[in-house]
Amino acid sequence: MAWQPQILFHFLRCSKKNYDEGYGKNQLAEKYGFTLLRFWEDEIKNDFENVKQRIINALLATT
Repeated sequence: MAWQPQILFHFLRCSKKNYDEGYGKNQLAEKYGFTLLRFWEDEIKNDFENVKQRIINALLATT
């Protein structure tokens, strides 16, 4: 199935909205001294050890 223009437009609009929201959250977190860690659902389900290690590394970096 080929991409139809209206589907592509919707995808790009949603991607920009998600990017903008994520950027705003990053800015707010940084302003108050927080670090945000983001994980894809697929990472949590299929590579949890790596997710866990990234969390541990982030926590250790703050000490």
